[in-house]
Amino acid sequence: MAAKLDAGAAAAGPSGQIPGLAADGLEVDESAWPGKDLPRRDGFHVIHDSFRRDFVVLITAIRTLLERSARGETAAAAVNCSRIRQWWGTDLLPSLESHHDNEEKVLLPMLASRAGKAGLVIPDRVAADHRWLMERCGRISAQLRDAADSEAGRSTEALGRLLAVAEELSVRLSAHLDEEEATLPRLMRRLFTRGDYATMGRRIAMSEARHGLKSVARMTYDASAEDRALLYHEVGCLAGCVRSCV
Repeated sequence: MAAKLDAGAAAAGPSGQIPGLAADGLEVDESAWPGKDLPRRDGFHVIHDSFRRDFVVLITAIRTLLERSARGETAAAAVNCSRIRQWWGTDLLPSLESHHDNEEKVLLPMLASRAGKAGLVIPDRVAADHRWLMERCGRISAQLRDAADSEAGRSTEALGRLLAVAEELSVRLSAHLDEEEATLPRLMRRLFTRGDYATMGRRIAMSEARHGLKSVARMTYDASAEDRALLYHEVGCLAGCVRSCV
């Protein structure tokens, strides 16, 4: 079922919602969110799903700009591009960077330490995928900057190139998230003690606290009550963020 994301509501809504567009609301197909019904959900799935939702929003917004440009509807193009750029640069991209940092600086070293003692190997593709993903994110940032700052940057041709990079990134990100979900939670359940989970939660909370309650809003927006409970009780990072900001 499609969920209508209203432009007016978006402007006043929580961080992580669609950037406000100076036009009519957009229709986003919820069935396009991959991984939504993966089995044995845990905090990993919930956080990843927030990125999946946001990339659907990003691509929908860029595609809408492209379609309007092709029809010659350019009156609000500069405003729309600026809003998307701001949402991307101050919300989605920093959250994705922070998530990768948490995995590389907290989760993966803890797993590697315990896996080595158990004779297991942690997939080395995770960090390599992160580097590829961040390189493509850099391209999107540059293209969104051009789109916000110049008519040439928001031409039909330029927006088409931006859409192509965003779609490529979304496909690769989805595959990366699927692979992480298929391997890392299983290793965590096998290798981590309750104390390990608590330590990981505290360390991630310290990292996420710099984003303040904005991080909480982004991860929990549009999540079910069950998924919010998973994040709060299992991962612990939301509790840490709330305590550090209230």
